[in-house]
Parts: sequence; C-alpha cells; structure tokens
Amino acid sequence: MNQKTKMIIIVSVILILVILVFVSRNRKKNNNKTQNNETISTITNYDEEESLYRVVNDETGEILYEGYSEEEAYLYQIDPTYKPSNPDNIDDFEIMEEE
Repeated sequence: MNQKTKMIIIVSVILILVILVFVSRNRKKNNNKTQNNETISTITNYDEEESLYRVVNDETGEILYEGYSEEEAYLYQIDPTYKPSNPDNIDDFEIMEEE
C-alpha cells in the first residue's frame, strides 16, 4: 500500500468512530428524556355554578389549572407542565415611548 491509501483508510476509520460516538450520545440523551418524563394522574372537574374547569393532580390534590377554557383544561390534562403563551396577547407587549 502506498501512503495515500493508508491515509484514506485512517481517515475513514476515524470518521466512522466519530459517527458511532455521536450516535451513542444521542441514544443516551433520548433514553434519559423518556425516563425523566413523570406520569402524573389528573382529574378534570367542571363546576357548573362558577362555570370553571379545574384540572387537579390526583395524587397531591394540587390544582394545576382553573379557568373558563375547556381547551386549556384539556391541554393541562394531557401535559401538566403546559405553560400557556400567546404572543398576540396585548399584555405580552411593552409600550415604548419615543423621546
């Protein structure tokens, strides 16, 4: 083998090792993400007198959501860590005064 062929083989082996290490790290990260997701049992109640939806943690009794929106109650039920944000909401904007 000449020098050029040896270099190609060495570079190829190094690239394969780097790719294997990268794939291994991604698998570990994905496994950790799925293991860290906690399953939280929730109950959704509707109070007809107050017209409020409540999503309650079944184990602790903590109220995760209390409001008038059935859709948001559903979102809290399927994902208790849901954080609502609406960039179109006027409260999210700051009024800048020109000098």
